[in-house]
Amino acid sequence: MKLPKLQQLPVSRQTLEVFGGYNHNLRIGDGEFYEMENMTSGHYPVLSPRAPRGKLSQSAQALVSSHGLCRVENRRFYLPDGTDAGVTLDYGEKQLVTMGAYVIVLPDKVWINVSDTGQAERSGPIEAVFSATEGEFLFEPCRADGTVYSNISEEEPKDPTDGQMWLDTTGEYPSLKQWTDTGGMWIAVATGYVRVQMTGIGENFEKGDSVQVRLKGVPLSWKNALRFIGEVTRLDDAEAIERRYGELCATWVIRDLSFDSLIISGYLGLPACKGKLGSGSDAYPGSVAVERVLPDMDFVIECGNRLWGCKYGAARYGFVNEIYASKLGDFKNFKSFQGISTDSYTVSIGADGPFTGAVSYMGRPVFFKENCMLEVYGSYPAAYQLQVTPCEGVQAGSHKSLAIVDNVLYYKSRSGICAYDGTMPSQVGQALGDTLYENAIAGGWGRKYYVSMYAPEEAARSLFVYDSSRRLWHREDALPVKSFCFCGNTLYALTEDDTILTLDGSGETDQQPVKWMAQTGKIGLQLPESKYVSGLTLRLSMKLGSVVSVYASYDSQPGWEHLYTLRGTSLGSVTLPLRPRRCDHMQLRLEGTGEMKLYSITKTLEQGGDGQ
Repeated sequence: MKLPKLQQLPVSRQTLEVFGGYNHNLRIGDGEFYEMENMTSGHYPVLSPRAPRGKLSQSAQALVSSHGLCRVENRRFYLPDGTDAGVTLDYGEKQLVTMGAYVIVLPDKVWINVSDTGQAERSGPIEAVFSATEGEFLFEPCRADGTVYSNISEEEPKDPTDGQMWLDTTGEYPSLKQWTDTGGMWIAVATGYVRVQMTGIGENFEKGDSVQVRLKGVPLSWKNALRFIGEVTRLDDAEAIERRYGELCATWVIRDLSFDSLIISGYLGLPACKGKLGSGSDAYPGSVAVERVLPDMDFVIECGNRLWGCKYGAARYGFVNEIYASKLGDFKNFKSFQGISTDSYTVSIGADGPFTGAVSYMGRPVFFKENCMLEVYGSYPAAYQLQVTPCEGVQAGSHKSLAIVDNVLYYKSRSGICAYDGTMPSQVGQALGDTLYENAIAGGWGRKYYVSMYAPEEAARSLFVYDSSRRLWHREDALPVKSFCFCGNTLYALTEDDTILTLDGSGETDQQPVKWMAQTGKIGLQLPESKYVSGLTLRLSMKLGSVVSVYASYDSQPGWEHLYTLRGTSLGSVTLPLRPRRCDHMQLRLEGTGEMKLYSITKTLEQGGDGQ
């Protein structure tokens, strides 16, 4: 009796040796993973979990890199060596900006010198104010060294003597002139100065400061006499001036000073203006206020040895939509407008909407709104040009997502992660899928972009890492980061509970092995002619004490079936053969703790019968 001969179905194998990263989309490639936790591209093309993180013993509410790692803790600022800088800060979130040897703390408006230069003061306020409602004051024309002219005549002398002074007020502007017998003529003093005297008026200011001055209660007869001192910006309250009392506002540049006097540029329209503030019969019921003011700014950066900032909304003198730059090398002065290259800078913006971020990139300040990018080109105020580019800007609330990695600027827009290399921003976050994220916080380390984002649908944060050299995304975990700081060769992560972590594992290394997970996409959907996966072989290496478990999900059914658990007993590599259930498609899920390297996955494919 002859038996029928059965035809052997063909068997083939496919080996996957290159493992990509995270791809949270419906269709993903071989070697990519739909879900992931604590994986890294550090051993690409091998799949492996990240290294353990480290932790510093100190805690902090804010970090900044300046001559080492500086931190704010419990309203105190600590230098890299742990020394208290002696500054008590306000409560609330801080923005720390470095400029040379200084750290500017906002919104406290305080500066701190973090280098040991031997100077007496290591910290101080950026703003300074002098205000008085009583006391004697005196305005007098003087020389650059503060020496007061003693022989000024209000009317042109008929028989002037050599060196006699005359205040010529016949023109539009007052002019101080001096008679010379040699030439037999009046010669105008090229540069005029005025000495302002009042007890304590110079105590809080510095030479070169640009200050805003408000004189209230100024007699109407002094109006023209004072208006040519400095730069008059505004003469308020016309009705009050009609009643002989108003407020004269001006900007003065302090050429020199002492405790009781200021020397400023300008011409006084009278030989002297002397008076007294107070409530007596011979006093003026007014006030004198001198202020060095830091503008209210939404975001502040340092670029080109200037402090830059932007503001949209209600400010001290009304609604503004402006970009500011400080005086060159001087973060205290934003109102110095003398027509020279070191001047401050202010420009009004036509693009509507709040500012959403700012960064220094490629040697120029770059500001963002959600629908545009604003770049300032040029090297000094007269040459500055503002270029507004409509594009995907920084998402509101994600101003901390700005980070430069491998000379490329990355940030979170409303639609995803963008990369900007100086041309036009482009999307690089397609692998993150359709999940909506917000409140992104990022940092750069080497060629990797670390970004922690909040997903409202999941009510949780996720820390993603983008490897710019390999263009791969990996998800680490739900670490609640509130800021990153790169210092030395270490990226520090400050968590919401004020813990300082090191992502390179320095400091107090976490002794607990890293718990990791990687879940594949759907295997088998792309197989033709009723082929199915009849076997799986995993080639991996494990460190002693590590654990790896393999699970499978079949035909999109809920739940995971345990296939195998392997414990590392040596430092060598092992081959793990698996035989999954016959199905149309499946997913694999690898979970474990400790070090592991997955070198390959080999699929054994068999031909199914008709109807399969």
